[in-house]
Amino acid sequence: MGITIDMAKAFDRVNWGFLLQVLSQMGFSPQWCNLIHQCISTTSMAVIVNGSPRKFFKPSRGLRQGYPLSLYLFLFCMEALPRYLTHAETQHQIQGIKICRDAPAINHLLFADECMVFCKANMQECNNLIQIFQEFGQSSGQLINFSKSGIFFSKNTAPEIADNISNTMKVQRINTSEKYLGSQLFTTKSKIQAFKPCVDNLKFRFAGWKTNLSTAGKMTMIQ
Repeated sequence: MGITIDMAKAFDRVNWGFLLQVLSQMGFSPQWCNLIHQCISTTSMAVIVNGSPRKFFKPSRGLRQGYPLSLYLFLFCMEALPRYLTHAETQHQIQGIKICRDAPAINHLLFADECMVFCKANMQECNNLIQIFQEFGQSSGQLINFSKSGIFFSKNTAPEIADNISNTMKVQRINTSEKYLGSQLFTTKSKIQAFKPCVDNLKFRFAGWKTNLSTAGKMTMIQ
């Protein structure tokens, strides 16, 4: 089975202490971690009510969206989730999927705050996965919005098992023909037909670049 995870207000919920701990574990020096802490903790905010700002206050967590450094810091924070999942697989708590017999197992795909997790469709791994999400959320400050997440199963999964897992995790079922991040979850026998929307989208973008960009702009875009 596969689960697409939706993070609720991902940037706003980043735990600063957790982020600094991740940076330290990855080998960043204390001086660098201190500079990062100053960058994220010295800001102040105000709430605008009826067009006028109220008193300024200092936040205790979160990263400012749009700030050039925030995306990279958030990726460091999210790097902990794959570590949780990989450790769980080494402890035989979950099992990833293989695209062929000799291929390595894959237990997740991660793109910024968009994550898809794979494991066996049984109640034991379902409960283990819920525990992993809870531990990650408690340490990182992240909150998984299960009502906006989705789950899908292979054709070989028994309907009663699929229903039990969906009800336990409180995650809605999604169809394998639906799109995720602009692409289909699974391709059909006709690869040309499956990827045609992506090709058409690229052609549309290229047409705009061809007419609107200067030669220098085209070179920059190609590079």
